[in-house]
Amino acid sequence: MNRFFRPVPLAWLALVVGAAALVWWGGMRRITQIERLSNQVSAARTDGQSPTGYARGTRNLLLPAGSTAGQPWIMDVQKMVATDTWRVTHADYDNAPEGRAVQGAAPYRWWLRLLAGNSGREVERAALQANPALQVLLCLGLGLLAAGRWGAAAGGLVALGVAAIFPFGGAFAAGQPDDHGLFLGANLTGLLLLLAGSHGGEGRAARAWFAAAGAVGGFGLWLDAGSQLAALGALWTGGTAAAWFAPRFAGGGSPSLPWRSWAAGGSTVAILGWLVEGRAGGISGINLDTNHPWLALAWLGGAEVLVRLHRWRHGGAPRLDLPVLAVGGVVMLFPLAWLLHRGGVPASFGPAGSVLADLTAAPSLAGWIGAEGANLALVAALLPLLFVPAALRLAWPNPSLRPGLCLALGTVVVLLLLGGWQLRWWGLLDAALLGLLVTALPATPAGFAGIGWRTGLALLLLPGLIVAWPRQAAGDALSPAEARALVERDLAQWLAVRSEPGAIAFAPPALSASLCYHGGLRVVASPYPGNQDGLTLAVRLASVTSVDEAQALVLRRSIKYLILPSWDETLDQFAKLGAQASDRTLVALLRQWLPPRWLRAVPYQMPVIPGLENDSLAVFEVVEPQENAVALSRLAEYFVETGRLELAAAVGDSLAQSFAADAGALVARAQVALARGESKTLARILPELLPAIAEGKDEDLPWERRANLAIVLAQVKRTDLARAQAEFCLKEADLERLRSLGPVSLFRLLTLARALRLDFAEPDLHGAALELLPEEYRAQLQP
Repeated sequence: MNRFFRPVPLAWLALVVGAAALVWWGGMRRITQIERLSNQVSAARTDGQSPTGYARGTRNLLLPAGSTAGQPWIMDVQKMVATDTWRVTHADYDNAPEGRAVQGAAPYRWWLRLLAGNSGREVERAALQANPALQVLLCLGLGLLAAGRWGAAAGGLVALGVAAIFPFGGAFAAGQPDDHGLFLGANLTGLLLLLAGSHGGEGRAARAWFAAAGAVGGFGLWLDAGSQLAALGALWTGGTAAAWFAPRFAGGGSPSLPWRSWAAGGSTVAILGWLVEGRAGGISGINLDTNHPWLALAWLGGAEVLVRLHRWRHGGAPRLDLPVLAVGGVVMLFPLAWLLHRGGVPASFGPAGSVLADLTAAPSLAGWIGAEGANLALVAALLPLLFVPAALRLAWPNPSLRPGLCLALGTVVVLLLLGGWQLRWWGLLDAALLGLLVTALPATPAGFAGIGWRTGLALLLLPGLIVAWPRQAAGDALSPAEARALVERDLAQWLAVRSEPGAIAFAPPALSASLCYHGGLRVVASPYPGNQDGLTLAVRLASVTSVDEAQALVLRRSIKYLILPSWDETLDQFAKLGAQASDRTLVALLRQWLPPRWLRAVPYQMPVIPGLENDSLAVFEVVEPQENAVALSRLAEYFVETGRLELAAAVGDSLAQSFAADAGALVARAQVALARGESKTLARILPELLPAIAEGKDEDLPWERRANLAIVLAQVKRTDLARAQAEFCLKEADLERLRSLGPVSLFRLLTLARALRLDFAEPDLHGAALELLPEEYRAQLQP
């Protein structure tokens, strides 16, 4: 009977399929939770002609908290679908209006587009399914690879490891579209292929295994050059250990592993990726973020060092080999010398999107343990380290397994040091631990003892599955982060309706991400990788203490909106970074409600969500410099619409003192009195306001001030005068003027028009006006 068709091997092979099914089940469960959240509050209107599938280039999908970095992948792939191309090089959604180069390699975008087909709307669905689908493929592919090379138990444990080991498995969570999981999968695949080639193979078969491993490693270099360099350095350390400690076999020296085939395969794919990406960095310049032929050359040098070291260790001719060894070493160390020349390794160096790095604020393992103590996530992360003593106990006594064991163990040691320094490396460490596991499994004893060993190793993986499993939220309660995400999406889509396409907004980085992703706006200060120029400008603009200089910067960048959420003080921190007198910066003035005359507060009505009663959003629109009376009148109206009646009263007092006879000021003061229920104050204002109308002073008012005048006259029961003002406003209305009204004022104007049976001169404006209103107001005006 074939060894795979016995009961015990069949059970382990069933674990391969079971692990893949478990991954898909968990992914679908998480997708259901994400879609349930995304469909709360108002949702974007679909539009088959829009590149995103939603009206005005907006988007509806709310990615989970901490997944902001996935938004550019969706936007870039939707652009690829809209332009019918498989490559995108320029991003115009941040660092506006110049934009910047697209970050990240093309393969993950290809994966998303392949899943999405030719629909921009389906890209959002693909972004949810892409990582679970990739993890399922890894479970099945690597499980079957391990089963064929090391036995059915190895296949089952590798598949379970891909599904459960923490935080490696968390990199494939649904709703986190980025290439981190793809990168980790490439590294695990490459390591398993290397170990397969070093496990009792020689000659052509071993060279094929190593060439395939190199090709996968070259793919990793294409995805994330800096992180892959560290992974290659760890593999090189493991190769050095294998060359040094591998024993001599009977009948001669230990055979040299085909490292040249490994480097040749990797260099070929890396250079191919460099050509596909448009020769990033040119022929001479490299950096940590970009794949480059110089790195492929360093790889070849490192492989040559391993070959020569093995020959020297096992009886080669050192006098002939040492010069070549020296040259290979110099070539291998070239990237390190370049890093030292450029100032060393940055603190954020390492794979992006690490689950552990997102889970805790502490960057290191010691900091995490000190800050949070023992918890299930810590246990899940540390338990797989027990693979190390288990592998030594099982595999070291078997001389034929020592080359693979040394290779895997050396890799684990380097990545453990990196993971202890920065948690973002722990996913790569998990991949190395799974590689170490498969080297030991052929040495497990037969019978019940072997079953006990394998079961015990499998149990070490289960806490990671518990940590990563999506949990059902209690009831319909929203976390603060989810509630604010809904508000930010609503704001972004509302601004998209009241703005021209491509409008530019200046806001804190986190909110900027929502504005460009959900609203299709362009922003300055997104938190996306590659937007250093935009963040630098954000610091300068937030910290400027000259109002004129601030206006010049805003106009130079064609910024339309400045937005300050009450819950995000990032721009306040930027102001402190760039200014000595932070209390006189533009941000400080806006926080104190002292906007310059070229900014106008725009009333935005936040959706009613429990827990956010004390939150607010201040939206300022860049306008032509206003006269003082107009600016103060608009500010009073803003406070009335947003329910800040004490501030409205203070502005009304200023208007009474400085602009007592101004018609627009009288309208604003009447609005404040009506909102506060001050009938005596209103009785003093009307005898001044009505004669001003009779004298024609209302004709000089801006359009939206006359709309508010019509509303005030209707509220004080002067229907004849209100009709005349309303007729004028409806006749002169256009889309830009309708956008100048706040939601409450616009709703009241439309209600007044319906009561008086008046219509817009242009019938299409009625639908446009309804679109500017919140859903609850719109429903009251529907026929």
